[in-house]
Amino acid sequence: MNISQEEYETKYNEYLTRVRERRKRELLEDYTFEYLEEVLNPVTLYSIKHNFSETKLYQMKHEENGSMRRRKRSPLSNNDAVYVRFPIEFDSAEMPDDVEEAVLRLLLSAKDVPPQQQQRHSYPHQHQRFHRNLSHDGRLTLNGAVTVKVYQLIEPYGRVWLASRTIEFDNINEPISSRWIELDVSKAVNGWLLSKQSNLGLEIVCDNCHQYNMYIMEDYSANSEPDFSPVLNIVGRFGMHREKRSRQHHHFMQASRRKPRKTDCVQENNKCCRHKMEVVFSEIKGYDFIIQPKTFDAGYCRGRCPPRYNPAHQHAFFQSLIWKQDKTKVPRPCCAPSKLAELEVLHVDEKNKNKLQVSTWKDMRVQECACS
Repeated sequence: MNISQEEYETKYNEYLTRVRERRKRELLEDYTFEYLEEVLNPVTLYSIKHNFSETKLYQMKHEENGSMRRRKRSPLSNNDAVYVRFPIEFDSAEMPDDVEEAVLRLLLSAKDVPPQQQQRHSYPHQHQRFHRNLSHDGRLTLNGAVTVKVYQLIEPYGRVWLASRTIEFDNINEPISSRWIELDVSKAVNGWLLSKQSNLGLEIVCDNCHQYNMYIMEDYSANSEPDFSPVLNIVGRFGMHREKRSRQHHHFMQASRRKPRKTDCVQENNKCCRHKMEVVFSEIKGYDFIIQPKTFDAGYCRGRCPPRYNPAHQHAFFQSLIWKQDKTKVPRPCCAPSKLAELEVLHVDEKNKNKLQVSTWKDMRVQECACS
């Protein structure tokens, strides 16, 4: 996967629009406060591109008074350290009351090669150590990896780990291509929104980047390509500030904020009803191509189906009566979904790994259950 920031923004906004329209239709059935909120204050994507000059001025200013100490890579180290800072400036009217997610996107590139030539880059140093493996056709391949870590800088000279990403190379005998990587920095952004003074920036460390002759694009001025600079993408509701930031954040883009349906489970109910079932795509093997949603409540149905209880149709109703009279004639009706809903998915295009696609997967979310 190697998605440009332009493609990322375009498809992410398309995804949010489709989710918004679907939620309007669902919430209109109840016409609750959430429906008005969805119309007046929808979830949006706010992107901030890194400005190297502004970051440099901020760093120099704070280094003068001793409040910041930049970590520099030793000439003998294989770790490259990069400092970036994104000034998050919102007035009181635009301040987001919830941040769904905040993702830092970085371009990992090869030295002395323009980022535009993303498919032909330099080779790693020949004297380094690599893992030797046999490919499917019996050829000897050399594998390697780099790990990118992001830290939140805190006063006076500390840092807090936020996220990391390891990029493996299947065969270093082939040119290493540039690629975009994503790191979750939601924890840092939420803290910056609460206290603007705590925004001291982020430190990005790339283990083995120097070894593989790669680096993180931070100063686009030398290449005149601002599209290759680091970008902070914030997803949330902007423009209706309310006292909600103290509550636990939840996935409102695909959350079901509605009045409880009649088949939703309540405590001490062992009859057929809808239970919650959270699906986390990152925890399911083979689904790492999905960008959004990260998680959603798929739901499932379980419980007893006594005679006459919540039949899905007339057939189920009479089946329950016959079962009550003679349990050898027919089986008892089972608890099963009676109403399913679709799910919008932002994912990597299976035909082109450099593109994203927004799809609607049908019958993904159980909304109601019945005995059938």
